[in-house]
Amino acid sequence: MSERNEKTKQFAMADLTGQRFGMLTALEPLPERRQGCVMWRCRCDCGNIVTRESAQLRKGVRTNCGCKPVQIIRDDLTGRRFGSLTVVGPTAQRANKRILWECRCDCGNTEFVQTQYLKDGSTKCCKSCQKDSRPRKDITGQRFGILTALYPTDRRDRNQSVIWHCRCDCGNEAEYSCADLQRKNYISCGCLKRAAEAQLKDRTTHVAGTTVELLRGRRVRSDSTTGVTGVNPYRGKYKAVIHFQGKTYRLGIFATVEEAAAARRKAEECLYGEFLEFYDQWRAIADADPEWAQAHPVQISVNRTETGDFRVVMFPSLASGIGADADAARAPAAAR
Repeated sequence: MSERNEKTKQFAMADLTGQRFGMLTALEPLPERRQGCVMWRCRCDCGNIVTRESAQLRKGVRTNCGCKPVQIIRDDLTGRRFGSLTVVGPTAQRANKRILWECRCDCGNTEFVQTQYLKDGSTKCCKSCQKDSRPRKDITGQRFGILTALYPTDRRDRNQSVIWHCRCDCGNEAEYSCADLQRKNYISCGCLKRAAEAQLKDRTTHVAGTTVELLRGRRVRSDSTTGVTGVNPYRGKYKAVIHFQGKTYRLGIFATVEEAAAARRKAEECLYGEFLEFYDQWRAIADADPEWAQAHPVQISVNRTETGDFRVVMFPSLASGIGADADAARAPAAAR
């Protein structure tokens, strides 16, 4: 029994002077004991002086004065292989308070991976190899609208979808990602859109930056949450806006949808109503005298007053009828 106590005493009094334990350097032992362990005065690399138990130093439980958080590595993965990754060693980086291991992929790239992802096989290679190993969906010969997929390219879009070279029925060739084709984001090289715009242009009348037919046939959108065009919920209240000549005018924020709808109707009467009335009169004169219409096109000027009302000025003057001078301006009353 005495021999065992002697060995324990010798172990407890092991000289650690000058030895380093992480960021700590043991300076001298102290007379103090804690749970039978010798207390050592240590200097941290940051300059602080602290006391630590000899057992804590030898086991690596305490490696600094507290200036840096310590995470005990229970399972050292250094040198082990996981798929194409070889673990180089632990890093000071953390993800969700978990160690990130520096790993070297067989391709030469470096990847930083959490312990759990290495062990459960979630990560077996670097991100570059993972992208290259993704199976490519073969859509060769498939049609998407009037586009036919010919062959894949070596490029990918920002979502890593393979970009395909396609031929349109009009003869043009273009390149789109597989995801965009399957989602029908593109069904032509753009020729269908251009044809539709040309057809729409023939059926509509564009005057002074606005479309007459759209103003006459105003309808509430099917996805409207209030049932009123230009009125939408906004932070517990209702916001009213109106669009005219490609511009958006804010009418205000109101406590109820009824108040917002009233403001919208008031703006419609001033902008849409006055304009349509003026245009119908101008059209009647233009049909009778095309030369006059060509020399006197419709012009509109919209301004807001300090109170937020609209002041709309329209040209030319229609007061004198056909052939009248266009020097005078017709200014409808501001919104009431």
